[in-house]
Amino acid sequence: MNYYLKEIKPLNSRSNKTGGAKIRADVEKILNKKNFTAITLPNIPRLGNIDYISVSLLNHYRVKRLWQKKMAFLKEGDNLVIQFPLIIQHSIFLKRVLKSLTRKKIKIILVIHDIESLRVTKRRDISVLKQFILNKEEKLFLKYAFKIIVHNSTMERYLIKQGFEKQRLISIEIFDYLISNFDIKKFKNRKISKDQPIIIAGTLRYHKASYIYHLPSDVKFNLYGVGYDEKIQQSNVNYNGAFSPEELPYRLNGSYGLVWDGDSTCSCTGIYGEYLRINDPHKLSLYLVAGLPVIIWKGAAQADFVRKNGCGLIIDSLLNIREITEVVSKTDYLLMQMQAIRIGNKLRKGVYLQKSLSRIKSGEYIEK
Repeated sequence: MNYYLKEIKPLNSRSNKTGGAKIRADVEKILNKKNFTAITLPNIPRLGNIDYISVSLLNHYRVKRLWQKKMAFLKEGDNLVIQFPLIIQHSIFLKRVLKSLTRKKIKIILVIHDIESLRVTKRRDISVLKQFILNKEEKLFLKYAFKIIVHNSTMERYLIKQGFEKQRLISIEIFDYLISNFDIKKFKNRKISKDQPIIIAGTLRYHKASYIYHLPSDVKFNLYGVGYDEKIQQSNVNYNGAFSPEELPYRLNGSYGLVWDGDSTCSCTGIYGEYLRINDPHKLSLYLVAGLPVIIWKGAAQADFVRKNGCGLIIDSLLNIREITEVVSKTDYLLMQMQAIRIGNKLRKGVYLQKSLSRIKSGEYIEK
């Protein structure tokens, strides 16, 4: 039998106008479509003052007991998909659970969303204890996973260098972006053309995307997302607000979607900029599902996907973005747009993850 872990978050845990929760929800929808059954893992409220080690350990133990209770019915030959990293239910005692599952010959399939040892745990505002827990969890889940669905070939090579066997890794290429009740009329009413402003969508908070406050003045930009500081005036920047991930593709008006992160307009720098070297940013899926050609940093892992599929431009710096876009002919732009629409149709249908799951079902990745 095929199962997946469904974590239940507190209602106020995350804004509904960010894409972080959507990608996980889309994975669950696709798993349901492929006849995977959900194992619901409710959130356990923390007890007492977690500053006390004894209280903190008790909370970790309670999470472990919950996992054991929920997984008890699984039997040999079952497949269990876990989206990783975990959202809330962290525990330093999960090794016993994972070890028990593998001893019962239950196959754990990880869908990797982020490698936190390259991202969150490098932030200065994260406590040493949280860094320890996140790093420990990451090593545990990667160790006990039978198969690991990774973002791209760059992430695959990184994990191989860390000692993981190539045959355990499956590259999804790009994450899907489902849209319920797709409205083609609404989709066609947007202003999408070569002479429109460049779009920047996603989390606009300073710690992740401070480059947006230093954009070149000779290019117009349309911004969408949470965390933008409107007090900083930029005459060439138009902030259009934040929308739900389902609504956002209908709201994007512009020429290209920009895939960029970090501190600088010269290159993608800082923790989040460097993370693009290995990560599949969800904003790439957003732009393509919206039928937009993209502009992506040449050092990004997904620059290969854009090049291979002819759906955008690859640049090294935002400072020369105008001269690069100006030489693109209308014909070339339309060809890139057609490719973006083609890929977007696949993303809306969940083709990329379904392809990986079909290979799993056929036994190509999971031994019968």
